[in-house]
Amino acid sequence: MGDVGRAVGELNAYAEQLEDAVDLVHDMLAIEPELSGQEVLVKLRALADKRRREVDSVQADAVVRVDCANCKHPIWRLGDSRWEHVTGSVGCRAASFDRDGDWDDRFSKSLKATPPSSRS
Repeated sequence: MGDVGRAVGELNAYAEQLEDAVDLVHDMLAIEPELSGQEVLVKLRALADKRRREVDSVQADAVVRVDCANCKHPIWRLGDSRWEHVTGSVGCRAASFDRDGDWDDRFSKSLKATPPSSRS
């Protein structure tokens, strides 16, 4: 049921995004009814690009990247989220597989992405 529930949730989120897009186009045409389809697409692309730049800017300010205290490979986190290797794995051993295509047996399964100690 988990996979079905997740799929339904994703479809619902996509339907909501489409409804938002329809509303946006409707509002654009209410203000400028002479717009062609191509002009609407250009305006939508410009708006999407502007929002993406805003999100990227906020995210860049909130992302912290350092080297893992355990495996010395890059890790990151967004705001107060958990630390992850840049490969997307939390565990050092799993990250070695993601990165190198093979398990690095120097790392036990218990080692997790950990920032360096702030103590001097």
